Amino acid sequence: MPTVDNLYAISKMLQVPMDSIVCGNAGRTKSQMDACLTDQERRVYTYYKKMRELNAA
Repeated sequence: MPTVDNLYAISKMLQVPMDSIVCGNAGRTKSQMDACLTDQERRVYTYYKKMRELNAA
C-alpha cells in the first residue's frame, strides 16, 4: 500500500481525487471508466495493455 504522500502525488499526476484511487473502480463498468479518460490517457493505457500482453506471452 502506498504512503499518503505517494497517494497525493499520484492523485495530482492523474488529476483524480485520492478517494478514487483508494476506493478503486469495482462499481464502474468499462464504458464508465473509458468515459473518464482523456485522449492522452487512453493512448497511454493502450500502450500499457500492449506491453502487458508481450510480458504475459
